[in-house]
Amino acid sequence: MKTKLIFFTTRSIIVALGSCAIILSTAFRCDDSWDITDDEGLGSTNQLTLDEYFEQINEILYSDSARSDYNTAKEVIAAEAEGYLEQFKEASKLNVPDEVRSVHSDLVNALYDQYISNRSAAADTPDDLEATTENINAYSHYTADVGYARDDQSGAGCNLEEIAVDNNIAFDALGVCEANTGTQAEGKSIGTEENPVNEIYMLHDLIPTEGSETGRPNVDGFEYSSITAKAGVPINIVFDNRNPAPFVFNICVYNGNSERVMARQRVDGTFAFAGEKVHELSLTLEPGTYTYVDNVHPVAMRGTLTVVE
Repeated sequence: MKTKLIFFTTRSIIVALGSCAIILSTAFRCDDSWDITDDEGLGSTNQLTLDEYFEQINEILYSDSARSDYNTAKEVIAAEAEGYLEQFKEASKLNVPDEVRSVHSDLVNALYDQYISNRSAAADTPDDLEATTENINAYSHYTADVGYARDDQSGAGCNLEEIAVDNNIAFDALGVCEANTGTQAEGKSIGTEENPVNEIYMLHDLIPTEGSETGRPNVDGFEYSSITAKAGVPINIVFDNRNPAPFVFNICVYNGNSERVMARQRVDGTFAFAGEKVHELSLTLEPGTYTYVDNVHPVAMRGTLTVVE
């Protein structure tokens, strides 16, 4: 079988073989819904200059992400997944300059992960759910996978922007560096092993900034980054988001405390919502360590929930 693409990154290696993608060090993914067989531009002997690269990557990332007017939320989310797939395929064809090779691979990986996570979300969306913004937000962020892919894409975009600025080249396709959530703000703790707390209120307001009457959206972290609660009785978490639309938030609890939680670890959570909303989550847990995240910004907005006897 002919090898179509090879991307090397610090996080993983993608080898696309026909219709299968092998993510070395993470997982094996085989997806029969796409096949990069159009060799036009693939393996071109004419390596792009930096100016040519940023011109083309801008065009690719500005391209229509396949969102349009559809009857159901499932159709919209599936269409968005296909949009990311098209961007992944087009970006994969570029013969990139050496200066951006590693960062470009990070971007390509993130676009593919966006496709996978949104496709999975579409599969979990009820067939007849009306295509309202609230419904689309709820199901497209049903687990943290899409948030990780979004953060990875944002991080790659910010790194590309640094290279562009250093070389006096315009690059504004992603436009998400100001929302990049790679660094978590230190939050407070509530509850101890001797005095666990099962009634938790977390205010999530805008962050005051100089020269702004309203402040900036808070994508830096939860008010509490550590909660200790009692097992066997309801744990009631109130997440009071005061950040306006279009910023989307939720709170979701996962088993374990790994660096990146997986969909299969999900215990329970609220639906994602754009704009101000009081999210209420009530659950009874066995003793152990859990992780709570905002699925839309899971790298920075995360905390540890310790449940004790």
